[in-house]
Amino acid sequence: MRIAIASGKGGAGKTSVAASLASVWDSPLVAVDTDVEAPNLHLFLPPQVEGSSKAWLEVPSLDLAACSKCGKCREICSFKAIASFAGNISIFPDMCHGCGGCFAVCPSQALTPGSRELGVLDQGTVLVRSAIAQVTFVDRWGDEGVRYWMQDVQDNRAIVCDMQDWKTYAIPFAMDGDNVVVDWDGKKRVKVQYVDWEDGAAEPELPVLYEELAGRIDAAKKAISDYAEVKAQLNEIQPKYDAYVAAEAAAKQAADEAKRAQLFELMDKKLEGVAEYAALRENKDMEFSALEDECYKLLGKKAAEFSYMPPKNAKGEVKNARFGVDGVQMQPAEGKYGDLFERYHVR
Repeated sequence: MRIAIASGKGGAGKTSVAASLASVWDSPLVAVDTDVEAPNLHLFLPPQVEGSSKAWLEVPSLDLAACSKCGKCREICSFKAIASFAGNISIFPDMCHGCGGCFAVCPSQALTPGSRELGVLDQGTVLVRSAIAQVTFVDRWGDEGVRYWMQDVQDNRAIVCDMQDWKTYAIPFAMDGDNVVVDWDGKKRVKVQYVDWEDGAAEPELPVLYEELAGRIDAAKKAISDYAEVKAQLNEIQPKYDAYVAAEAAAKQAADEAKRAQLFELMDKKLEGVAEYAALRENKDMEFSALEDECYKLLGKKAAEFSYMPPKNAKGEVKNARFGVDGVQMQPAEGKYGDLFERYHVR
């Protein structure tokens, strides 16, 4: 089984989750921290380092004599590790991600594999930690937990803190193949020896990690405080905003009803007895602009029916005419304007 824990955001808890899973895994496993900038799994699972090796990345090396200066390597590089100055190709190994695209597109085979050192890969085992963690105790609150909290490994001794008395001890151990043999009887109390700090020396990783975590916790607390303040302001403003929105809606509705009443007062006199108008009057969902358009369409239709003048070549032919809303319509009406356009020869 392979489990990968990944995230693009620092501080999300990838290492914490990985270390927690590894500490409770009940079978042999390989834990690898592949963070190239700040690998810190060893802070949670201190290993007994058994070997180190350098890690390298394959990067291009340019043969100037063979280069045709076509620029194809520069075009394919997404990381700007290859540039062209006055027609000459330059390579920046520190920016190269080792994708190999430049090798594939170079027509003159002017690029050959080179290498760039990425860092050091330490390899070790945390079997000692697992062996030490087998011993448990019941604390003052009645909860069972790990008795010895491992702090370091020095030669063949595990440096631990005894959670029963909060004192520091060194416990000898030996390796029997892949098994750790702990000499519990050889447990001996030890103390920390303080020496003068050397100016310019690198800070211990654990305090640095603690300071970083503390800073992030403070930032999270401030964000929570700021959110609470903004939420309180919103709660104070919300009733006023809701009242304003309700007043605006009421005013809009009142204005719409007033415009409808004015329109109906005008149209009642002109479209009395028209069935389509009666249906429009009952339609409460239609917007005012659409309602106004439909009313004037009906008004125009009625006016057209009463002002019909037959064409000269059809004098005396009134079989297709309709003189009034209540007149007899001889042909079927389809569409918004019935058959007015067809009957009155409108093109």
